[in-house]
Amino acid sequence: AYFEKVLPQLEREPFASELRLGAGAHVMELGHLSEEVQALVIASCLEETWKHGGRTVVVIPECIGADSLVSLEDGLVRRVDSLGPNEVSLLGGKVSRRWSKHVSTHLLLDCGYQLEVGLNHLQFHVPAGVLRKRRYRGLGKQIEASEVKLDRAEVLKQGDYLLIPAALPHTTLYNWTPPQLAFVGMIACDGNVLRTTKNSAVIRVEVRKDVQWFRDTFRMGLRAFGCEGGFREKETGHGTTFWINSLPLADILWGFGLRGGKKAGSLNVPDQVFLSPLPSIAAYIGAAFCCDGNVRGDGFVRLNSTSRLFLQKVQLLLLKFGIHAYLLGWDPKRPRAARSFELSVYREDIRKFKEHIPLTMQRKSLALTDNCSVGKRFDRHVELDGQDYVLRSLRRISKVRGQRALRDIETATGRFVANGILTHNSWKFIPQARGNPVKWAAQ
Repeated sequence: AYFEKVLPQLEREPFASELRLGAGAHVMELGHLSEEVQALVIASCLEETWKHGGRTVVVIPECIGADSLVSLEDGLVRRVDSLGPNEVSLLGGKVSRRWSKHVSTHLLLDCGYQLEVGLNHLQFHVPAGVLRKRRYRGLGKQIEASEVKLDRAEVLKQGDYLLIPAALPHTTLYNWTPPQLAFVGMIACDGNVLRTTKNSAVIRVEVRKDVQWFRDTFRMGLRAFGCEGGFREKETGHGTTFWINSLPLADILWGFGLRGGKKAGSLNVPDQVFLSPLPSIAAYIGAAFCCDGNVRGDGFVRLNSTSRLFLQKVQLLLLKFGIHAYLLGWDPKRPRAARSFELSVYREDIRKFKEHIPLTMQRKSLALTDNCSVGKRFDRHVELDGQDYVLRSLRRISKVRGQRALRDIETATGRFVANGILTHNSWKFIPQARGNPVKWAAQ
C-alpha cells in the first residue's frame, strides 16, 4: 500500500537530483503531495542540509488543533481558528495563520491541560530523567533553563514534563463590579434569560436549597445594574423562583452570551469576564463554585459542568490568580445523564483559592474552612526569558486517527501559550544547534 501511494507521484513529479540553494529564503510547496511523499522530500532535504548546507536553517511549519485556546497579551483567550491577524499572543508578538491538514498527536497532562499538535510540532519539555537525577542529587525545585529541551511532539514520552505559566497576565478593559459578575455567574449556571414578547424579557432563577444566598445575590446584582425595583419572588411546588421582567437587563445579559433553555453543554465564559477587574473575576468564579461546585471532606474544592469549554476557561481564569486547577474528564462509572467534567483545586492552591476567591454561600464557605487544609505540593519551576513556569507531567500521548485540519500560527518569537501550555510554532532544523536548544530557538 505504501509503494502504491509513493511510486505514482515519484514518477509524475519532476524531482531534482541535488539541492541548489543560493542566498536568501527558499520556499517549497508540498501541499499537493501525499503525506508519505512529503515525508520523503523533507527527509532528503534535511539529509542534504546536514551534509552540505553549512548554516542553512530548515523551517517546517507545524500546527495545533483548531479548538485550542491561545492566551493573548491582553489576558484574553481565543480559539486559534478565530484569531485575528493583528492580535498579539502572550510571549509571541503578532499572529499570522493558515490552515493545513496533518497527522496529529494528543498530549494530556496530569492536571488536565491538553493539546492537539502535529507530529513535528516543536514542544518545550523537561525529560523525566532530568528530574530523577535532580532528586537523586538532592537539588532544589528550580530547574535550569539549559535543562529545558525543544523536541518534536512525536518523540515526547509519558512522564516528561511540559511547561505551564505560573500565572497569566491581566488587562482591565471593562468596569463590571463584583456584584454584577456574581449575578452573571449565577444566571449562567442556574438561571435563564427568556424573551417573552417583542418588548419584554424575563430573567429567572429557580432553586430548592441555599435560598437565602440566591436571594441576596439576585437582589445585589439587580441593585448593581440599577433595576432592583422589579424584583419578584414566589414559592412553587418545585422550590423558590426569583425573577424580574426587564428587557434592558436582558440585553446586557445577552451580551454576555446568556440564553434560555438547556445550555449546560454549551456554557461558556465571555470575553467581558476575562477583561474585567480581578475582584470581579473572582466574584464570577465564586458564584460558579457556589452554584455548581462542592466542598467535601477529602480536601478538594470541585466545580462540575457538562461543558468542557466552560471549565477550561475557568481553569485559565484561576491561572490569573496563580491557582493551578486540575481538569478531569467523564466518570464512566456514573450514569450517562449524570456525567460531567470536573475542575478540582487542592493542596497548595487551596491557600490561594481561599485568599482570592470569595465563596459567599455560608454552607460552602464553612465547609471550605473546616475540610480543606493547605497541603504541600513539590512544584518544579523554571525561568525562561524572565517568565516563571511550573512543570506538569505528561500523562498520556495518543496519536489521532486520520488527518486533522489544524491551524498553523506564526509569531515573532516562535513561542505562545495554547490551552495553558507553553509551545512553539514551527520545527527549526539547525545543524549547528548542538548546545542549548532554547537559546537557538530564541535566536
